Amino acid sequence: MNMWPTHRVISASRKEALDGARRHLGRRGAELMAAIDDGRDVTKLASEVNALAMYASKLEDASTWPYSHGMPRTLMFAVLAPLATVITRFLLDAYVR
Repeated sequence: MNMWPTHRVISASRKEALDGARRHLGRRGAELMAAIDDGRDVTKLASEVNALAMYASKLEDASTWPYSHGMPRTLMFAVLAPLATVITRFLLDAYVR
C-alpha cells in the first residue's frame, strides 16, 4: 500500500501549521521582550508565548506518516498468522492422506 501521497499531504499541512506558529511566536516573542524592557506586566503575553511554543513543539514532534510504528506488526499478525495457519493445515492434511 503506497503511503507517499498521504505522507506528502500530512507533511505539507504540518509545515504550513508550523510556519504559522513560528511566525506568531516570533511576533509575540518580540512583543514580550519589549514589554519586559518597558517594565510592563507580561503575565498574559508570557502565557501566550508559552502556549505558542508548546504548540510549535507538538507540531515538530508530530508524525507525518499515516500509521504508527506498531501498525505494520499488528497487520502482519492479523493477516499473515492466520494465512500461515491455513497453509500449514493444508500441507498437513495433504501429507497425512
